[in-house]
Amino acid sequence: TSHMNPFIMMRLFAAASVSTLVSRLFMGRDHGLPWGLLGWRVPVSFGRFSNMDYYILEFGIFGLMAVCGGLMGALFNCMNKRLTLWRQRHIGPRGHKRFLEALFVTFVIASFNFWVVILLSDGPYMLEELPDDIAIFWRTGTKAMKQLFHGQEDFDLRYLLLFAVMNFIFTCWNYGVGVPSGLFV
Repeated sequence: TSHMNPFIMMRLFAAASVSTLVSRLFMGRDHGLPWGLLGWRVPVSFGRFSNMDYYILEFGIFGLMAVCGGLMGALFNCMNKRLTLWRQRHIGPRGHKRFLEALFVTFVIASFNFWVVILLSDGPYMLEELPDDIAIFWRTGTKAMKQLFHGQEDFDLRYLLLFAVMNFIFTCWNYGVGVPSGLFV
């Protein structure tokens, strides 16, 4: 058996998290910082970032975000399991049905990403001229995520919610499609 089983890994993760939190909380006082201040100014750090201070009270928000992420992951797994069972019963492991499903999924996703930009934009644009909150639908997944996480733009929350929900649905839908390339959202 392996020494890297999940039980030992969880205990190791919990111990490292608690020790990091405790050391950061109490080492800040030695440097003249208020108790409860976390972030980049505390002496124990994994790199320097520009002003990323946060207080211990904000852990509740981070915890809520973690719970939401866990629930979304569970929903994704549940939806994917049901879709996989449906595919096994109705499409099969090979043949023309599997090929037609891959074509249909590709057609729907590409059509949605094309038409959503046409319907949401207020005029004809070149791709470079599109507003950033609409242009994420036409960018590749990597470029869109980079723009979302590292860009300085403000996004319309309606478009952002539509982008998140549709990417969640499309990712679940095309996961397991009979193509040898894996995910292609």
